[in-house]
Amino acid sequence: MEDRIKRMPLVALRNMTVLPGMLIHFDVSRKFNIAALEAAMLDDQKVFLVMQRDPDVEGPARRRDGRHGQRRVVPSQHARR
Repeated sequence: MEDRIKRMPLVALRNMTVLPGMLIHFDVSRKFNIAALEAAMLDDQKVFLVMQRDPDVEGPARRRDGRHGQRRVVPSQHARR
C-alpha cells in the first residue's frame, strides 16, 4: 500500500474525543476552526478532527495536538453559521 500525504483543514475539539464510526455534532466558535470548516466546504468537505489536549490553550499546537485524529466529511446542510 502506498503512503500518501493529504493536506486538509484541521479542527481542534476541546473536551471531546471522537472514535471511528461515531456520528458527532459540535459547535464551532473559534476563528481558526470556522476558517477550517469554510475551507473544507469550498473543497471536498473533509476535515481532520483532533482532540486538543489542553482545553485552556486557545489554539492547537501541531506537535502536541495534530498527530492523531479522525478524517471526517462535513455534510453541507449542517455547516452553517
